[in-house]
Amino acid sequence: MSSIYETAYPRFKPNLTERELAEIYTPSTEELNFVYQRARQPEDCLLLLVFIKTGQRLGYFANIADVPNNILIYIANLAEVENFCEKKLCILSRTGSGQRHRDLARNYLNLKPFGSEADSIACSTAKDAAQTKQERVFKIHFGAYRRNHGPPSTSSIF
Repeated sequence: MSSIYETAYPRFKPNLTERELAEIYTPSTEELNFVYQRARQPEDCLLLLVFIKTGQRLGYFANIADVPNNILIYIANLAEVENFCEKKLCILSRTGSGQRHRDLARNYLNLKPFGSEADSIACSTAKDAAQTKQERVFKIHFGAYRRNHGPPSTSSIF
């Protein structure tokens, strides 16, 4: 059976090793250049970089409050952002500036928000793939999620 962080609703893996942190969350030179060209303040750079790296891993944008502290610290150290405040980063992520950073990351990663097109794909795929009504929830991700759409919200499944 797959672990929860490997399913249609991937989550952050608990207890990442240093090697896993480095493999998953180390930004490339291209990513750093992209961030530094679009954000000026250290917290803005960090937020955009966190959206890019976590979006790559999860396929959607998690709330900053849900990103494990060790991941935030790791990315902040690599981006040379000193003394950042996690609470301030959470507040920034909910502002217009935070939404712009999320949109920049979404465009950079070529992720599409889960909209009516993805909903249609997910529903038809789930109906075709499900053997029983109970299986529909587990099968719903095959269509939309595999086409660069983030996973559907649970409200769209039921």
